[in-house]
Amino acid sequence: MPLYGSQATTNSPLQAVRDDQVVPVTFFSAETPAAGQASIAAGLMPATPDGQLGPVAFRFSCPLGIGAGVFQIQDADVDAAGEYDSISFGGASPGTVASANMNASGVARVELILRARFVRILCVTAPSNPVTVTAV
Repeated sequence: MPLYGSQATTNSPLQAVRDDQVVPVTFFSAETPAAGQASIAAGLMPATPDGQLGPVAFRFSCPLGIGAGVFQIQDADVDAAGEYDSISFGGASPGTVASANMNASGVARVELILRARFVRILCVTAPSNPVTVTAV
């Protein structure tokens, strides 16, 4: 998958996470991102005409084991690198997805209700093996 900001340089449209999503938005596709690397961004479509957002479910999959890999989910109202901030969840500030969050099959799921307009995934510590991150 492309890195964050690549859609601007290629003039490609952003993917969007919608409430009627059938095909998940893919942030990383069987990749081993470097520490500090951010995924491509996705827009968050309002669930209602008045702009209320619904829940978004993120799925992290690393069947070979994530090792020391640590990821954060980030959101922003403006799609600019300096605007993104990591989201707090699971009692942590910021919340992280790491090996402790994975089940025996190497899958972790995070469900959030977001009010921002954009979302991306930040790799804080590189995983040992390829990881796939999707959202619906």
